[in-house]
Amino acid sequence: MNDLLKDEFSFIDVEIKKLNGYDNVNYTVTADSKKYIFKTYAVSKETLDLINAENEALLFLKNSETISTPHPVPFSDGSFVKTLNINNKVLVCRMLSFIEGPFLGDAKHTKELFESFGNSLAEIDLALKNFNNYTIQAIHKEWDIQHLTLSKKYINEISNASDRSLVRYFFQQYEENVIPALPLLRKQVIHNDANEWNVLTKNNRVSGIIDFGDFTYSFLINELAIAITYGCYDKTKPLDWASIIIKSYHAKLPLTENELSILYYLISARLVISVCQSAHARKTNPANTYATVSEKSAWKMLYKWLEINPIAANNSFRKAAGYPKTKEISIEKTVQRRHQHVSPILSLSYDKPIHMVRSAFQYMYDAAGNTFLDAYNNIPHVGHSHPKVVETGQKQMAKLNTNTRYLYDELSLYAEKLLLKFPNSLNKVFFVNSGSAASDLAIRMAKNHTRKEKIMVMEHGYHGHTQMAIDISDYKFNQAKGQGQKEFILKTDIPS
Repeated sequence: MNDLLKDEFSFIDVEIKKLNGYDNVNYTVTADSKKYIFKTYAVSKETLDLINAENEALLFLKNSETISTPHPVPFSDGSFVKTLNINNKVLVCRMLSFIEGPFLGDAKHTKELFESFGNSLAEIDLALKNFNNYTIQAIHKEWDIQHLTLSKKYINEISNASDRSLVRYFFQQYEENVIPALPLLRKQVIHNDANEWNVLTKNNRVSGIIDFGDFTYSFLINELAIAITYGCYDKTKPLDWASIIIKSYHAKLPLTENELSILYYLISARLVISVCQSAHARKTNPANTYATVSEKSAWKMLYKWLEINPIAANNSFRKAAGYPKTKEISIEKTVQRRHQHVSPILSLSYDKPIHMVRSAFQYMYDAAGNTFLDAYNNIPHVGHSHPKVVETGQKQMAKLNTNTRYLYDELSLYAEKLLLKFPNSLNKVFFVNSGSAASDLAIRMAKNHTRKEKIMVMEHGYHGHTQMAIDISDYKFNQAKGQGQKEFILKTDIPS
């Protein structure tokens, strides 16, 4: 290989070092006191087209006033791409200039550095605004956020069930919140991978960006989402650091309110792609540690992202870009609206009620941007917005939603599966729609079987809000507004 490089590039002294890579094999080449990157790829027509397109973009950026980016170095015949025999293997090859500087991943993160990060990305995107290439526009890449669904097939390769549920949840959030907004977003060619190992620094500033292999034609806001993902996924307070990048980017390339409104979900989408790709890489090529180098931080931020109220994130992003907070209706007006059509006898918790707007697993989000750990709600036993429950409900309601008086397979199949969890002596299922209805039905069955009327209950017990459930609930009948203990109720103490 040394002789080949000497012949093709007229090098005299050549030193070659193999690099870690995700898909292809790359080398650093030191020749005549200068450094280069020699990149090799498996031969295919698609690869040739993509490399030529990337080279065109890099030459375009070379002539733009942006931060440093690699530029193609011509072979002896003037071409920038060549098919060569390397170690008895025919490969597509090209040479790129080398940019010096510590990686963002190794540098000390400061406000000034992150301001430079945002500015630098804006400069590149402003330059690329006028770049067009139909090959780049045609390609669909798994690492492109707009093609998030391409990673869906890897979910089952994630080993932990809780992790899989979290990933499914954010897939659903993308479908609900991002897809409807896409027609309003700007598109252009973007770098698409401004991670901490593709961004170079010098003197507390970003000095260059490398590895344009994920170049794509996508939504402009995705560029920022990716930068925030990798810049903040190891931070205790990711919103604070994200705001620095947004503010400096926005100062050079203004962001729209529509773009900012979905940024929270775009960041989670990039994290989801990362963990799905890591799971797939572990299965297909366990020896390639490069493919999973960011996995731990990605999972950490994905769980941290779940704790953050999307409204709080959006308002943080809007503030960084100079937009006002989203309008919040006062609690008083919300209560008044409720009482216009709902009886105030249905009480509200807390002196100042909480206006809830969203929920996810163990968290509930209010309209003010606060996140609450829900240890009280008695409805979703598997957590709020559980992706399996949501998906199954959507599928069934899109096909059939009826009552038990019609004949349909799902009722019997569910009963059969449910009874497998119980002793053989319990062989019939009665479906009801609440705990109150279950209590009522159980008492009716007991009375019918025993022909007796008296019922023994525990003190402080609560069993629902039907009349029968109230009759047997000490918590209900034995309070100031209660109806009192009925004559057929026998109350006993809670065992000590």
